[in-house]
Amino acid sequence: MLKLPKIFSLLGLLLILIGSTACQAPSKNTIVDQTIPVDGETISATSAIGVAFKVPMGTDSVEDTFAISPEVDGTFAWEENTLWFEPKQAFTSGETYQVKINGELKDREGETIPVNLHWDFTIREPELVYYQLTGEWGEIWRATADGQNQRPLTETSGKVIDFAVDLTGSTIIFSVKNEVGGSDLWVMDRAGNDQRLLVKCDQDHCREPSWSRDQVQVAYTREIFNSDTGNIFPPQIWLLDINSGDTSQLPRENAALGHSPSFSTNGMKLAYYDIIDVGIRVIDLDTSQEFFYPTTISGSGDWSPDSTKIIFNDILPAEHEPFVEVFIADLNTQEITPAFGTTILDTEFSQPRWSPDDFWVAVALRPVNSGISKSLWALGLGSERQQLIADEPSATFSAYQWNPSGQQLAYQRLELGFSPSKISIWIWDWESGGSRQIIDNGGRPLWLP
Repeated sequence: MLKLPKIFSLLGLLLILIGSTACQAPSKNTIVDQTIPVDGETISATSAIGVAFKVPMGTDSVEDTFAISPEVDGTFAWEENTLWFEPKQAFTSGETYQVKINGELKDREGETIPVNLHWDFTIREPELVYYQLTGEWGEIWRATADGQNQRPLTETSGKVIDFAVDLTGSTIIFSVKNEVGGSDLWVMDRAGNDQRLLVKCDQDHCREPSWSRDQVQVAYTREIFNSDTGNIFPPQIWLLDINSGDTSQLPRENAALGHSPSFSTNGMKLAYYDIIDVGIRVIDLDTSQEFFYPTTISGSGDWSPDSTKIIFNDILPAEHEPFVEVFIADLNTQEITPAFGTTILDTEFSQPRWSPDDFWVAVALRPVNSGISKSLWALGLGSERQQLIADEPSATFSAYQWNPSGQQLAYQRLELGFSPSKISIWIWDWESGGSRQIIDNGGRPLWLP
């Protein structure tokens, strides 16, 4: 057997030791605690992207090295040691994205740390949840956006009153009539699993839940039972902490008497309809600053994508029949202006819905002194652009909702002249310009991103 000289044996041993030491060297990503989502996960089009670090970081150094492909416009926010990237518009369904953080980062102490991090995630196709009449009230059902794979998510013997989906489509909260005459708040995941009682309201009526942007809070309407009279007090706005289960009235000097609570898109403000002063009241949840916009039409309006405006209806007097106009309230300037540039006379508008791209409003309307049916339109903001979606003298349209990309509109069609009324869910598509029925005997559709 050929024997190596001792000098080469020692050199080989040294190289092995060096290689072993190199393999045990700290990774470049040792300061990264986790990515949100994890690598390879499928998420909703409305999810935020996060990176959690083990130590406090110099924010600029992290943000400067952050890149996402395909490129997406968005904003950064920090929550302790976690960087969040919030897309300004929804991610594209079916697309796979890659995020990279690659470079010399600095922690808050100024120490330079090399990081080479990358991970992928894919955007799932949005589905629909909807209401199907069953028994006294109804049940929540789910289906794909083409109406396939219809299945129930709840089995309450028809006692579901209303429901709301969180922004990421991961959790559904719903109100259920209970055995003592009130209604409780329940929660479940998007598949209908892990159903549990959130707020036991006994003889109080708890309903109209609305999720905060971070899915930590729920605002809801609570009508408290008066045991002395057997009646209920006027509705109040309450807040629920999802993590602790604590619930209480919306903190305010005077009780927040009203209904229809709605968090702003960024979660920083809460609007509701004030039944005492008769109008929409907006509260900044950080500063407690309040804004108020008078309107005799119930509801809290709809938020603009950037959370700086609210679009809502109000009644204007006329010589024969009052008409309903659409207005925009600017929270920065405190100006209230007609939504479409000038007042549109002799027309009754239903609740408008702001498109995710900030260019369009979906709204049902009819001329005054006409029948009860309303046609459905997409009307351009700041322009005279308009697109007819549906118009049938024998039907009216409501409960319209844009999908996360704004390329489709789900809506409810109610056929007139039948008892009981025939109700169905339809989808209108921007690209084709056409509508199609996807669900029979279903209503109040909400997108499940």
